[in-house]
Amino acid sequence: DPSDPSFYVYAAWSNSQLNRHEEALSLLETAIDLSGGAPFHLAEYGMALAFAGKTVEAEVVLAQLKSMHTVSPFHIAQINMALGNLEAAMDGFEAAYNARDNGLFYIAHGAQFDSLRGNQRFQALVKKMKP
Repeated sequence: DPSDPSFYVYAAWSNSQLNRHEEALSLLETAIDLSGGAPFHLAEYGMALAFAGKTVEAEVVLAQLKSMHTVSPFHIAQINMALGNLEAAMDGFEAAYNARDNGLFYIAHGAQFDSLRGNQRFQALVKKMKP
């Protein structure tokens, strides 16, 4: 459904993995517009900016999210991960686990989390999530 912001997020993930960063960012901008700037969509955008090498812009989105009152630690962690702030990312993912955040569903298999696969804290977190 083209009026569903998530439609654009999933398409952006594919484009980002194919190093089509400008296409991914454009799709995420549409998702942000459709959602009215929902934290989930802003976090995806910030992560995509960081993956595209636009670190200053990603830091701006990170600061914007941190200033919101209803932001999951998962969203903050995503951008930190993409920026290479791996300890801060793991702190956020662990806080999200403790809060039972459903965003963690993707970390075991999502390609965007590949940079953490060798991290012992990440491996322990994924192991804790398995039934």
